[in-house]
Amino acid sequence: MRQVSVVIPSFNRLRQVGRAIESAFRQTYQPFEVILVDDGSVDGTCEWVSRVFPSVKILRKLENVGGSAARNLGARAAKGDYLAFLDSDDEWLDGHLSTAVCFLEANDVSGIFCSFYLDDGTARKLVEFDHEGVNAETLPDFILGNRRFDARTSTFVFKRSCFLEVGFDERLRKHQDWDLAINFNLKYRFQFNNQPTVVIHLGHSGNRISSKMNPEASRYFVDKNRNLLSSQAIFWFGLKQAYRSERLGESEAIRKSYLDICRLVVPDCPWKMRFLFTSVSMGLPVSYVYRLRSFRNFF
Repeated sequence: MRQVSVVIPSFNRLRQVGRAIESAFRQTYQPFEVILVDDGSVDGTCEWVSRVFPSVKILRKLENVGGSAARNLGARAAKGDYLAFLDSDDEWLDGHLSTAVCFLEANDVSGIFCSFYLDDGTARKLVEFDHEGVNAETLPDFILGNRRFDARTSTFVFKRSCFLEVGFDERLRKHQDWDLAINFNLKYRFQFNNQPTVVIHLGHSGNRISSKMNPEASRYFVDKNRNLLSSQAIFWFGLKQAYRSERLGESEAIRKSYLDICRLVVPDCPWKMRFLFTSVSMGLPVSYVYRLRSFRNFF
């Protein structure tokens, strides 16, 4: 039986990390080891976990190094054949590891990610992915483009030896999951499974990186992967981030920095997208334009 190492990075998540750890130990396919990488927490996470979950291996960083570096540290220390990543404020359904391992072995792939549920604290909703046509060539555009699709770290399971050849980009403070999916997919078979076995929790932690805007990280991510993405996918990525910054009440400068990502590729986009860009450049709210993305036959 193949052994699975679970890597959980955590930064000041004392109130959430227990749920994540418990979900790892509830698996029908029992993990070989659970590794908590404490990324400079000052809320007593290490002491609490060592007391409540004494079998958890704890790697402690005295200073915060970021999620990518923390995950890579855990991966290098792991001993299992497979690596499964779990964010400290998320959780797995009981069959997550068994489903992933069976899928990896049955399909002879080196990595897997899957669909998931979103939990806002009051209700749990299945995310319906528009995944028809996703394959190795189309995966990057599916992740960033004009459709309902996603790749989240808590759904990732890899052959450890293959993951160590790629790893998370430690320079990225945002979009680490998308970046890894795109670049792992370049080198190895990374496949999507539409069976949801993960719960992504929203709004329970103020330090969730994915909830924060970071235009510098977004621009680095786009520049790094530009040759792997279509102009249309980059355009919708920039517009979506501008839409989020508008909804969050971020500054005009941040909104414009995301529209600058659109500006990089808009000359290569269809005329309808150029028209939308001109509209928001002239003052039309991004929230209005971004909602038009649902009319896929139009765009």
